[in-house]
Amino acid sequence: MRRDETTHKVPVLYARKKSDNKSTQNIIEKPKRQVKAIPDDLMQWAYMGDFRQKINDLKDMALKERWFYSRQNPAFPFPILSKYLTYTFFRLSKEQSKIKITDGYAAFNTGLVNNLYEPIYALFEKNRNQDKQEWFFLEFCISGVGRAGKTLVSNFNPLPERAHYFSNPSELIYDSNVPEPQLNWNHIILDNVSRLPIDFLEENKPDGFLFRDTSTMSTIEKKQYYFDLAAAIENDSKRFRTIKNRFSDSLSLALKRVEWNFKTAIPMYYPSNNKMSLLLPLSLIDDDVIDLDLVTKKLSRVTIWDIQYCR
Repeated sequence: MRRDETTHKVPVLYARKKSDNKSTQNIIEKPKRQVKAIPDDLMQWAYMGDFRQKINDLKDMALKERWFYSRQNPAFPFPILSKYLTYTFFRLSKEQSKIKITDGYAAFNTGLVNNLYEPIYALFEKNRNQDKQEWFFLEFCISGVGRAGKTLVSNFNPLPERAHYFSNPSELIYDSNVPEPQLNWNHIILDNVSRLPIDFLEENKPDGFLFRDTSTMSTIEKKQYYFDLAAAIENDSKRFRTIKNRFSDSLSLALKRVEWNFKTAIPMYYPSNNKMSLLLPLSLIDDDVIDLDLVTKKLSRVTIWDIQYCR
């Protein structure tokens, strides 16, 4: 012990605990357990095997839904369900303890239900191949049903929770009282010209530009083709104004639809920003047919920031 009476008005006593070699050795032998971060990519985290077959199994188990776009591709029949599962895992990886892990098993809630509205879980076991992903997919299961379901309940209590996408229900409703959003026209029209309907582009093609069938083009050829088309539209001020005016009319109609029925604006999870957005349906050719969606993000007011096709 040491007494210090020079640097404080009140005397201060300094004490140091006497330690022996044994206590020091114990501290060294028991380091703090390191928590391994979970990657946000399902394929990087777990070996899924034949992913297309796994998606087909999940489709058969889940409540009936159309998991493909307007035309089904036999080579990849359920692209919406595939994206849903990978985006769900992405979201769960951002939420603390939503992906449950024990020494030998891991599991997460897919957010889907069967025809009895019982949650469907994805169950994994530790991958025995150390050169591959850390986890190996076993199967989708219902709590307590079958071998996988019994393994689930015997290893996880409580069971994994669903992904949570919003904290305030107002995030899912487009506020029609805010001023009409201002669009970045160059970004909407020129940067995304490849996403505009072909019929709409043909009706508003720039003078001197030759339209071609892009279905047989390579990725590089398509990129160059749409780059040239965007440049042609930009140089044809009359066509640019026509397209811009049609977008403005379509946006006005979309806002009226939302004001009449708030469900017209569809909530969407945007993984790259890990936030919810709202989709405004736009009709560029026929008012009764939705051609694409305008993606909006809610700040202090609504700001338009991207555009993409509807399914």
